Amino acid sequence: MDGLLVVDKPAGPTSHDIVARVRAFVRPSRVGHTGTLDPFATGVLALCIGTATRLARFVGEGSKEYTGEIALCTETDTYDAAGRVTFESPDAPSQGAVIAVASALTGEITQVPPPWSAKKVAGERAYTLARRGEKPELSPCRVRVESFEILAYRDRRASFKVVCSGGTYVRSLAFDLGRALGCGAHLASLRRTRNGTFREADSHSMPTIEAASRAGGLDRLIRPLQTLDLGLPSVTLTEAAERLAVAGRVVPAQELAGGRSLPDGDLVKMVAADGVLVGIGEFTAPGLHPRVVLPRPTA
Repeated sequence: MDGLLVVDKPAGPTSHDIVARVRAFVRPSRVGHTGTLDPFATGVLALCIGTATRLARFVGEGSKEYTGEIALCTETDTYDAAGRVTFESPDAPSQGAVIAVASALTGEITQVPPPWSAKKVAGERAYTLARRGEKPELSPCRVRVESFEILAYRDRRASFKVVCSGGTYVRSLAFDLGRALGCGAHLASLRRTRNGTFREADSHSMPTIEAASRAGGLDRLIRPLQTLDLGLPSVTLTEAAERLAVAGRVVPAQELAGGRSLPDGDLVKMVAADGVLVGIGEFTAPGLHPRVVLPRPTA
């Protein structure tokens, strides 16, 4: 099996747990996810299967969309509801203040990952250090928050919607919101509603996936490799250009159908003249550089 399976992850298992469960259904194919969700989080988890694992980093490139709830006036050591309470405030902020601060936490911002995260510090995962009672020294990172909208606010609870770049920690957004308001906060719930081009409507629950596997119909839930929408423009290769790309060689612009060229650094889907997806390329002078090349599907 080669393609993409969009899972509606339930709360509880890790993303790796979901990968392991799906791998049992598609052996011997490889399985990889395109963006981790915390165990307590739910929602869209796109899994690449078989040859599609070569495209995992491109599937997870697009922006993410989340909804959830933030609990104001309480901080935890994990920045979410699973952690130990480290600070409480008796003073609740106004709705206007919450909306204003959330709006300010948008654009290109710097955030520090949560102490309980998979980020590595001196070769160890931050959560491993935190479990030992150590305080990980995590470096700030630049992320992009396209929007941080407060949908409702009541009883010190703020429901929200966030659209952000990959690598953004929504737990850190909740923590930073509380710190900016002076009352503290933690992430009470989280659901990913979009991962790049894949949305809730594209996803399947684990019971549905398991039932399809038992009935021998799992392939009907898997999006074929050749039809994946990666959110990238396409360029059509001539036969000569395809031979160069498959060999890992730079394809001159004049060898592309129509002599098409794009600005340096742009990624594109490389498509053969007969419509077959050849792989992913990057325009860098003097031409199109193959980054991932896929085998041609067998008849």
